[in-house]
Amino acid sequence: MLYKLVRYGLAGLNVNNSILLIACSLICLSVSADEGIQEIERAFHSMTPIIKPSTIEKSPIKDVYLVTVGENAFYVTKRDGFLIMGNIYDLDRNDYLLTERWNKLIKEAIDTMPLNKMLVISPAKAKRFVTVFTDVDCVFCRRFHEEVGQLNRAGLEVRYLLYPGAGVQSESYKRLVSVWCADDQLQALTDAKQGKSLPSKNCDNPVAAHFRLGQDIGLKGTPWIVLDNGKVISHYVAVSELLEEVGLN
Repeated sequence: MLYKLVRYGLAGLNVNNSILLIACSLICLSVSADEGIQEIERAFHSMTPIIKPSTIEKSPIKDVYLVTVGENAFYVTKRDGFLIMGNIYDLDRNDYLLTERWNKLIKEAIDTMPLNKMLVISPAKAKRFVTVFTDVDCVFCRRFHEEVGQLNRAGLEVRYLLYPGAGVQSESYKRLVSVWCADDQLQALTDAKQGKSLPSKNCDNPVAAHFRLGQDIGLKGTPWIVLDNGKVISHYVAVSELLEEVGLN
């Protein structure tokens, strides 16, 4: 099952602090008799009666509540007629409170993509792996690809998902399809990233599915790197930094 995550009400925020709602019908579960919880429930009904919270519960912060809608969660507080919603940054942990939850959802979504539907570049004995959404018309994707050999030598497997930033049926989409359908996919991907022309090919391919998956989990650009524990690095990072993240430095 893909988790189709849809932005709601806060434009310009990234996946770490967006309000994310499941776009489907949801059943409102019973909440406690706590007046604060009831107040949040009434405010939600007034704002969006179609989408109902699954749960509303107290958080460690006074008058702030953790609201879940399907598989997603965000913090809510009511102040002077305003409903304030989003994530909370923990200065002691130096991270958002909901990071672990987002990571879990993203990992579960990516795990729905079979390994044989990815372009995998692996060392003989992989110790860890990363999943990378990549495009052929992306400068930093090209730089990352040039460093895959170093990552492999350190024991890191790279699993590529082919993500045409210009959308399905764009020229980059067609080139990625040609990459997938090539006899030597790795060489074709390398050639495409270097701007070389590829023989146009078509076959049964997962490129559109890769694109939809990226859209579902809130991808904003490439390369988009997901560690095997679900942690997201939403930009290019140097080899040393990535290896440090996965404990292979």
